[in-house]
Amino acid sequence: MKLTSKCPLNTLILVAGGQIYNLSSYASKEEAWEDEKDEWWVDGAETLDQAREEFMSSLYEYTQEEVVAAALDNQAWPYDWGFVEEEK
Repeated sequence: MKLTSKCPLNTLILVAGGQIYNLSSYASKEEAWEDEKDEWWVDGAETLDQAREEFMSSLYEYTQEEVVAAALDNQAWPYDWGFVEEEK
């Protein structure tokens, strides 16, 4: 298994509504929150602070090594997003 050039140095994923979303275009969790706080996955919160807490608890950050480990752990997203591939 090896990383591809598509794999960012830090991968941010959001788990919401039974789906996994790639938020790696953001430089940090805080930047992701600032841009995403008006999206559907925070609509159900009673307060903005509660929404932030729920958002942050569903947001995961992976290093490149952790992306490989996730793939080795049979998680599909590293393959689905083209971050890893089998070595030939």
